[in-house]
Amino acid sequence: MKQHNTITISYLLYVLLSSLFLSLTAFCQDTTYVIKGVDMFQPILRQIADAYNVLNPNFNVDIQGGGVHNAIRCLNNGVIDAAISNKPLTEYDIRHFEMRYGKKPIQIRLAHECLSIFVHHENPVQDLTINQVFKIFTSEITNWKEVGGPDMPISLYSLEDFSDTYLYFKKSFLGDESPVGKVNYLPTWEILASQISRDKTGISFGPMGVGRGLKKLSLRKDEQSPPVSPTPENLINNTYPITRTIYLILREDTVPWFKSFVEWLTLPYSRDIFRQYGFYTEM
Repeated sequence: MKQHNTITISYLLYVLLSSLFLSLTAFCQDTTYVIKGVDMFQPILRQIADAYNVLNPNFNVDIQGGGVHNAIRCLNNGVIDAAISNKPLTEYDIRHFEMRYGKKPIQIRLAHECLSIFVHHENPVQDLTINQVFKIFTSEITNWKEVGGPDMPISLYSLEDFSDTYLYFKKSFLGDESPVGKVNYLPTWEILASQISRDKTGISFGPMGVGRGLKKLSLRKDEQSPPVSPTPENLINNTYPITRTIYLILREDTVPWFKSFVEWLTLPYSRDIFRQYGFYTEM
């Protein structure tokens, strides 16, 4: 994914305006805070944090991946300062926090995303029902002609089976069942998208911003429902059937240190970065 390597005029305007908006004088010493969690969100926050660090060099953020479960465990144990999660905390996690720290954790909504289904751009299929996706990934449907496409076999692709997006896909489309048949598991979104761009039989899933150049299929809840495409508008108006929220989770004692960084995440510069990756902030 292409990232901005140069500071544009608009970015400079954001910096100037933000320097008036944010109270950055509270950080008197060099400090490094650790944020850990959703792998897909790591490059997004890294880019945003680098820009923030230009304004406040004393506030250093080490942004790590490693998955949601690992991040929540590390936050519970005081190893990190904040976690990025693609789901709200469970009651068990909240009780664990309260037992250890005496107060509930702070959960801040950062962004929203559509979980999209994508195929080769020449595939004529326009939409699928959630049940058809289930049947495709459980090998009940194995040829594109069974869903209105050409007579050719369906090739299944997925990010590695321990990734957060894979687990979310299993829960949302497969009822927590594992895909059946031959699945091409790949280590990164870039490799996955590249493979499908060369395979006219391929199908996979991922955040809306993944797979640029690939065809995003519309989804239908059932045969009677209209198809809904994975667009920002349908995410905002809550008509796309498979969406989720990304949370920044903090212990209450770290909130004062993160306050201005969280405010930075709401500014136009940060919102633009979220959108580049297919995530959308609170409107």
